[in-house]
Amino acid sequence: MKSKILIYLIILIESVNLVKANNILGGYGHMFGFGIFGFLIMILFWAALIYLIYLAIKNLTGQRESALETLKQRYAKGEINKKKFEEMKRDLRR
Repeated sequence: MKSKILIYLIILIESVNLVKANNILGGYGHMFGFGIFGFLIMILFWAALIYLIYLAIKNLTGQRESALETLKQRYAKGEINKKKFEEMKRDLRR
């Protein structure tokens, strides 16, 4: 969990550094120095950054299925029978 936070933090910091035109782009600040294509690159950059932040929040808040939900889905699909379902359900509740 801590390693995920660290990775997302590093990605965020490096993304902000990318925006600083004097560091990477040789001082071409306005739209990355590519005119209208720079505008498109900028939009893609910000969309990717927002998506990474969304993924980080989703992973850190734990919006995942519980083991019991997964077990219920397997039972509903017919992957396991009722006896096995009840046995596994008891094991999960211990």
